[in-house]
Amino acid sequence: MYHSDEVPLEALPLDARDWRYSCEGNLKMAFAYCGVDARLRGWLLLLDKCSADAGSLPAAAAHDAELQQKLDAAQFAARVVGPLIGSRYVLPRRLVRAPARFLEQLSGAAAAAHRPAHRASKQIDVGRQCLVLVPSMLARAGPAHGPGVHSVTVELKTKWGFLPRSALIAPENRVRRQTCRYCMHQSLKHGPRGGSAFCPLDLFSGSRERVAHALDCLERSPQNNLRVFVDGVAVDDFGARVPRWCDFRRALRDILLADGLLPRLARVQQRLDALDIEGVYPAYRRALASGALAAEEPAIADWLQAVEQFQRRDGSDGGSSDKQAVLEFLLSTVLKDISVMIAVGHWPSEASAPGALPEYRIAVVDT
Repeated sequence: MYHSDEVPLEALPLDARDWRYSCEGNLKMAFAYCGVDARLRGWLLLLDKCSADAGSLPAAAAHDAELQQKLDAAQFAARVVGPLIGSRYVLPRRLVRAPARFLEQLSGAAAAAHRPAHRASKQIDVGRQCLVLVPSMLARAGPAHGPGVHSVTVELKTKWGFLPRSALIAPENRVRRQTCRYCMHQSLKHGPRGGSAFCPLDLFSGSRERVAHALDCLERSPQNNLRVFVDGVAVDDFGARVPRWCDFRRALRDILLADGLLPRLARVQQRLDALDIEGVYPAYRRALASGALAAEEPAIADWLQAVEQFQRRDGSDGGSSDKQAVLEFLLSTVLKDISVMIAVGHWPSEASAPGALPEYRIAVVDT
């Protein structure tokens, strides 16, 4: 049986006509609420996806396991990731149970929507009926804000914000201390002259020139590292669809420089990955052999204890035990794979003069 005082399972009336397909990733599909219920206005519904040839609905025991998994994920985001990077950057989550008929109707709506072609091999998993609600970062600008005013949201996959410096990196792998991991992967996939010129180290640098260069590179070759939404709808031609795009890109640069998220994210990533994979893998083998670490997924209690021990070290690097080192490394991998969402509710805005920041919201997703 599940138990949680912080993330209750809500009973809300759900009508498929009140939900509009918004966007999707590899594992989730998002629908935005467009009805009149104040309890749901401004929230986004996240649905699990499965391959088109997925099997039958899960049994009752599997439903309970699914609910516990969603509760654990909500706890992980709020109580593990939140203290590491700042709780204000983590979106709150609500859980709601949906009937299969509601999911089937949304599946039909998704089939009729303009979905990305490379996502078409997966569909909504109508057997997973415990759904997650999060505050929408894709809200539309209302008519009261005047003609020509739009909401613009940018999603950035920020990747690694540091170069490894562990003394445990073998001499033959010293290039890893000198070259960004993302850049090495681009070279491996596309050759030394191919791929994207984007380097995450530029984005994390704190330099106006380097951050601007990173955004320029992402504009030229977004790959899956940049998505732009105008009035809640993903657009590919954002240079044409976002009003005063060059001004917006400068505002985005200034938001990244002024907000404290990226420096903190890079610092915590590096501290959690102090040993590097070359040092952590032997620790992992030792922890398994000694029984300190089980082969299955760590429990929430393990993660909470790991965060507490990490914070208690007060800035020093390196785990205090093999198990701690492994859990810290895994937490670093989570923070290297998140996305940063920046939402500007009204653009162009009165504050969009040179040197002034527009009002914005910023949060991390995929935690």
